[in-house]
Amino acid sequence: MAADAKPSSEKRTLTHSRGRSKPGRREREALRAAQSSPRGALLQSRVLPGRAPKWQRDRLVRLNQLIANHARHKRASDARAVFAQIVSECLEPSARTFGSLVNMAVRIGDLAQSQEWFDECCRRGIDPGVVTYTSLIKGFCEAGLMRKATRTLEHMTRAGTPPNLRTLNTVLRGCRRHGNVAVATTLLRRARTWKINPDVTTYDYVVATLCQGLRVSCVRRLLTRLGPKCGHGTAHLWTYVAEACLLSGDRLSARRALIRSEAQALGGCGAPDGRDLPVSTAEFEAFKKLELDRRASLLRSHLKQHSSRSARSQVMSLCRLFVLPVTGSEQLSARIFVRGLAASFGLRPLLRRLHRRSSRVLRAAVSARFGAIVDVSGTLDLRRACRGGAKLPLKLELCSGDGEWICAQAKADAGHAQWACVEWRRDRVFKTYFRSFLTGVSNLCMVSGDAARVLTHIAPGSVDATFVNFPEPPVWIHSKKSLQSDDEVYHLLTERTLQLIHRSLKHHGTLLIHSDNGAYMQRLADQLSAMEGFSPSSPGDTFRIESSSRVPVWQGSPGVECQVADPEASSYFDRLWKNGRFVKRFFLYVHRDDKRCDVLSSDCQIIPK
Repeated sequence: MAADAKPSSEKRTLTHSRGRSKPGRREREALRAAQSSPRGALLQSRVLPGRAPKWQRDRLVRLNQLIANHARHKRASDARAVFAQIVSECLEPSARTFGSLVNMAVRIGDLAQSQEWFDECCRRGIDPGVVTYTSLIKGFCEAGLMRKATRTLEHMTRAGTPPNLRTLNTVLRGCRRHGNVAVATTLLRRARTWKINPDVTTYDYVVATLCQGLRVSCVRRLLTRLGPKCGHGTAHLWTYVAEACLLSGDRLSARRALIRSEAQALGGCGAPDGRDLPVSTAEFEAFKKLELDRRASLLRSHLKQHSSRSARSQVMSLCRLFVLPVTGSEQLSARIFVRGLAASFGLRPLLRRLHRRSSRVLRAAVSARFGAIVDVSGTLDLRRACRGGAKLPLKLELCSGDGEWICAQAKADAGHAQWACVEWRRDRVFKTYFRSFLTGVSNLCMVSGDAARVLTHIAPGSVDATFVNFPEPPVWIHSKKSLQSDDEVYHLLTERTLQLIHRSLKHHGTLLIHSDNGAYMQRLADQLSAMEGFSPSSPGDTFRIESSSRVPVWQGSPGVECQVADPEASSYFDRLWKNGRFVKRFFLYVHRDDKRCDVLSSDCQIIPK
């Protein structure tokens, strides 16, 4: 470069520091478009902000970075304060400003606020961009509002902002979590019109969703067409196929799919393009591979030791699955549960295997079975969900994850207790159901829905023991500042939820909360101490942490004294934290004490005995 030549970046700096010159050709075209086209305001917003003085643009960049940082740490009030500062300094917010604000609201679960930020962005004539659209879609998907997510996707394409691979995978991840089989199939077809090349993650979400719905033939065609495109990345996909084939009664195809999975797994691990993965990612991928090997081993063992089941018995076993709708005020009924099984858990493919008349008879039997468990008021008597369980104690786990822990407990408690689990994500409910199928657990029923909502439908005083393992704190940061934040962040164990747990428990029924987060457990201990209706129970010979709370925090793992039938049972998250060196465990153990029910919320309908 010549000595007197200036770098291009310096030339741009000098150009923008000259104050307000006349608009250039491109800016004049944008202004004309704003007058003649409905989308002109969006085109104008892409050009005019560049005319602001450099110091204003630099200031906006700095404030946008602050908002993004507050969003990462879920500090909503701080992010709002920075936005107010942008407005007070007469700066023009950008698409990145609103993108960070939408992301912040999504991260704390405030979808109403995220929609307000998005609407404000559009009102100002700013093109939200693909990042902001994707953040809003992510919020709807995490809340299970898949209709709103797909509508936002349609609005995005009509506005001239084509979705990218991340947007597609975000919606497909929501489809997998909430069992939207039909939507997943449609999105994969539309990816070609959006000129998106699906990756391994895309096929993972689609195949897992289709296998959950037992759409085995569709998955086979997809994987055959995919061929060696993703290499060893498809090994676990054939494991999904083997599971779906087994549940469909096709044991031969299940064996073949498992053999194919093992053959492709020999390809090793790494990035799809052959690059080495980062250390942390490689460790997590290795852990996931071990978990898949555990599932495949369990599948092989079942294929060797058990014979095939009839289609009727397989359909009737689905009656242990209760699928609550995500939204709507419709009263719970047998028809709703049948509809949930048909939409997400393969009831239709199973019935198609039968003669048409037999299919109608069996569908009526499923509806009658559900009708015996839910009454006209929508109250669930989960003790009747399994044969012989009406006279047994009922034990309930909230947020059961993949179900490994509760399946072990139910198996150890066979003939002594009836177990039930509640899980928000339908893909995890499916994994729990499949594990119970492989391990022969018949005294376990599964409820898919939000725990707080499910508790309002459980018969009062019907539960003998409730378990909550590794609840997520209000903010996923292990610091006192985060736990004491004034921002309202959604989490499970609110005071309202604890009151509903109390309502569902019998007199002297117990509540056990188990976690690796000592600070969060101390906060919950203080919360339970301040509430009426709970008293501490003794867990036996366990180390007690010094605390001023009426409810003590115990260090260690709960045993049989806490009604844990199999103390040695582990879970996916338990092994994950041990793998990451989080080895300390803490728990709370309390029971319902009706003598302390003087000051309880009347809407919980708790009546002291």
